Amino acid sequence: MNIRPPCSTFLPARGGFASVTAIAIMGLLSAAFAALLAMLAADAHRTTREANDAELRQMLLAASAQINQQIPQWGDTPPAGKIALELPQSLQKMEAAMHAQIARGADNSADVEVVARLGKQTSRQILHYTKRDGRWMLDKTQLVQ
Repeated sequence: MNIRPPCSTFLPARGGFASVTAIAIMGLLSAAFAALLAMLAADAHRTTREANDAELRQMLLAASAQINQQIPQWGDTPPAGKIALELPQSLQKMEAAMHAQIARGADNSADVEVVARLGKQTSRQILHYTKRDGRWMLDKTQLVQ
C-alpha cells in the first residue's frame, strides 16, 4: 500500500519572479507618471508667463501712444518727473500697473522710462525723444531687460 504524503510537499518552489516584475513595472509607471505631471506643470507655467509677456508688450505700446499724445503739451522743455498713464479696468483687476518717468537731457532731448508690471512680471522700455524743427520726435526705443 502506497500512501501519499500531503500535497503541499509536492508543490514546486516559487521564487516570486512575477511579484518582483509587477513591482518593478509599477515603479516604472509611477516614475513616468511623475515625469509627465512635472512636464505638464512646467508647460502651464511657461504658457502663463508667455501670455503675461504679450500683455506687458501691449501695455508698453499703449504707454508709448499715451506719451505721444501728451508731447504737444511739453512745449520747449518736457516736464521732469512722473507721467500719469491710464490702464483699462480689465488690467487693473489683474494687478497691473504702469508708470513713466521723464529725464531731461542737456541737448534738447528727453528719455522717458516706462515700467509695466503684471503680477510678478515687469517690463521696461526707454523712449528717447529729441526736439527738431520745433517738434519733439521719437528717435529710439529700447527694451530694457
